[in-house]
Amino acid sequence: NGVPRRGGRIADLARRLADKAGVKGETTSLENTEMSLVERSGRIFYPVFEKRDRPILREFIAVPKQVTVHFLFVGDAPLDLTLFTPEPQAGSIVPVRDPEAHARLLRSWWTDYSAAADARSTPSDFPPLVEEYLVDTLSRRLRLPLAERPPTSATSILKSELNMLAGTEQARQEVARELLLAGPQRPAATETLPEELPPPAPEILNPSEAAVEPLAMHVPIECFYVRFGSFANFLWLRHRLEDWGGEVRDVVSERGFDYGLNKRMERQLGIKESKAAELLGGAVIADVALIGTDAFLREGAAIGVLFEAKNSLALMADFTQQRSAMVKENPGAKQETLRIAGRPVTLVSTPDNTIRSFYAADGNFHLITTSRTIVEWFLATGAQQHESIGGSEAFRLARQHMPLERDDTVFAYLSPAFFHNLLSARYQIELNRRMRSTVEVELVRIARLAARSEGAAAQSIEQLVQVGFLPVGFGQRSDGSQLIDNGDTFTDSLRGAPGTFLPVPDVPVDAVTPDELSRYRRFADSYDAAWGAMDPIVAGVRREELPGGKLERVILDAKAAPLSERHVQLLNQWLGPATTQRLAPIPGDVVAFEAVMRGGSFFAGEEHHLFGALRNADPAIALDPRSGLIAQLFKAQVQGLQGYLGAWPNPGFLKFLGGIIETQPDANGYSRSLTGVWRRQFNGFTLFSLHPEILAMVSQQLHFEEAARPAQIRLRADDLASSQLAPLINAYGYRQSRQIALGNTRYMNMLVEQLHVPPASALTTAEQLLDAKLLEPLGGKYELQALAGGQRAWVSTALVNHPDAKNPPADYQFPALNWLRGVDFELMTQGDLLAVHGELIMPVETRSAGFQLPALPFGLGKPAAKADPDAKQPKPSLPAPSDAPQPTGRREF
Repeated sequence: NGVPRRGGRIADLARRLADKAGVKGETTSLENTEMSLVERSGRIFYPVFEKRDRPILREFIAVPKQVTVHFLFVGDAPLDLTLFTPEPQAGSIVPVRDPEAHARLLRSWWTDYSAAADARSTPSDFPPLVEEYLVDTLSRRLRLPLAERPPTSATSILKSELNMLAGTEQARQEVARELLLAGPQRPAATETLPEELPPPAPEILNPSEAAVEPLAMHVPIECFYVRFGSFANFLWLRHRLEDWGGEVRDVVSERGFDYGLNKRMERQLGIKESKAAELLGGAVIADVALIGTDAFLREGAAIGVLFEAKNSLALMADFTQQRSAMVKENPGAKQETLRIAGRPVTLVSTPDNTIRSFYAADGNFHLITTSRTIVEWFLATGAQQHESIGGSEAFRLARQHMPLERDDTVFAYLSPAFFHNLLSARYQIELNRRMRSTVEVELVRIARLAARSEGAAAQSIEQLVQVGFLPVGFGQRSDGSQLIDNGDTFTDSLRGAPGTFLPVPDVPVDAVTPDELSRYRRFADSYDAAWGAMDPIVAGVRREELPGGKLERVILDAKAAPLSERHVQLLNQWLGPATTQRLAPIPGDVVAFEAVMRGGSFFAGEEHHLFGALRNADPAIALDPRSGLIAQLFKAQVQGLQGYLGAWPNPGFLKFLGGIIETQPDANGYSRSLTGVWRRQFNGFTLFSLHPEILAMVSQQLHFEEAARPAQIRLRADDLASSQLAPLINAYGYRQSRQIALGNTRYMNMLVEQLHVPPASALTTAEQLLDAKLLEPLGGKYELQALAGGQRAWVSTALVNHPDAKNPPADYQFPALNWLRGVDFELMTQGDLLAVHGELIMPVETRSAGFQLPALPFGLGKPAAKADPDAKQPKPSLPAPSDAPQPTGRREF
């Protein structure tokens, strides 16, 4: 009768099956499988298990005697079902028509389904875009209500825009929701580009004379500037990032994806790092820097490499040869010579912008960039018609703080003009537009899968709109651009292919919609109220080889100056005056910190030293990577943590830590709170710990000593790999990596469950949807396996081979323990200066050449050093809504 029919509360069946299986409510491990329901003829859709926080399970689930599953189905014939819990149990259900029960059960299904996919209070195991599409689309097609969204506040507006700037999953999800729930009409761009953010107040700097490198005089003021000084330094940083990038990702990321950003950018720029370049680069190149107005590598960045040549003719010849080879190797690529500012500039490009490489030379300075705008600025800078970074007072002040004599391996500078440009109206509005274009592509791909799952012959955007899998008006844009369907790929008619979009500065933004105007003005107001003008930031990295030749000290200095008055006031509210007095290190402290605090609004005027350390920990503590490491470490009930917190000369922030004190202090100043925390007070010191013996030991050694530099915040960590905390960190790292692998398998199994993706195609489909390769951080492989009982699911072989979720294998070592051998960190504010000093002990970077050239004149081409053997090596269709054209041959649920 055209009414969607909802199949099944299968409680009786589930009860019979559970009783038969002997399930009595115990916990069943489902790490590598999923609780799932299968119908022999594939007639069930969008199942959800009651009381599951997401359609895909966490590591464990308590299987009760009654399992309730809601789902949609088509047809009136009996349903032949198999329920995996994970043991398979088969049964049959005969559908009946019961409008009252249908309405009730439809509400039950929707309540569980929409709540499971929403789950804002829990971390997501995988990117949420597929679930967002399903919930929003099913809501529209079945005319079911969505949960109310929280009201928008000034803080959330600022957070939303900053998420957009960072391209986070949350930003992509918000854009997807807007696209899927928007009305059929798209507003026209009738408004002029809004006014910019208020410019930063002019600073009277008057820096003293400081030497400025020639390269900086050719960098436009709107660009970031990362200088390497030599090609060897450039290679050092690149190799560091290549070797350790994955390990850093495994530490800080919830995802195991490789977007191939370096290779993508290398291809777009057309710069190849040959082995000859490694050996001969220093003979041709005097200085090199990475510049750009953004680093949006996932969508397409406005970025370039600027060289100062020792031999311009040789460098130009090399670039010319590389660019000619690039045209020959890439069908569809072409090379043309343009005239920009009266100068010849070559452009090698493809229609989709997967290659977009401008090459311009100005004397000994050579620029290769993705952005025509940056070329224009570069040439104008050389002609002194555009302000350069090196010519600005703020940069000369930065060079005063970090002079050239430091000989930094890496030097980075972010000007106020860089931030002002990045946060400007044209930049932010175009960022939003390109994000929408990217998300449109992802939604079309998901919609195609949903249509294929339900048996609808719809592939194009028009067909998908016609049968209801995309909303009416989808793809209509205010800037006149559109998606071009190339079959398996898409291009944006204005921007090119997703991943290599036209750089933001090169996209014209002439008019905006009323919504874009309103949104930017709200952002500008909230940003100005919350933060104000950005301060210039300068950072330098130096490295020193340590005795033995296997370790090196990497020294980082970063400074922001001059700080705005607002930022100075904010810091002064919380931090006390910088001092060279620091607590002497106590033997046995693995990680220790110290801060000079003013107390903020709670303890105004109570300046104090706040300090603490972690000495040991029970490795059996199951720290959850998804719940916040720091929050868990400071839970008082975690008795396995051995450490302390203290303050001097008054308790300050620790005033309420002890809670209600159960006993009066004894003669030695010891007392205990009802929560089990011990306290000792003596000589102005206040110490807290879960272990009184630690208080006794530490209190005997507390004293101050003179430090090399004044600071307000200090942090120190020993070689974690050889510390007593190594087992805990190793276990935490293993659980983090395990969670990444589980998230990827659950994503693939979710595609099978929710979109009927053929199991054998789930890995390929997942990587196409994400435009990324799924990584397995534990060294295993993703495989489709037949599990006990016949269920087929994607698993990680590393998890199958080691089912223990808490304890890592005996031969496992968290990669971060390999390369972080010690940390010293200091932060200091003084007047309008904020300075950070850090020292990291790391293994020496070792990369041998793939081959060795014969001996060359002047000592060039010497054999590369052998790699250190101890170093780590790289490794059926729902009814369409009434406002859409009705398709023929519809199937009913």
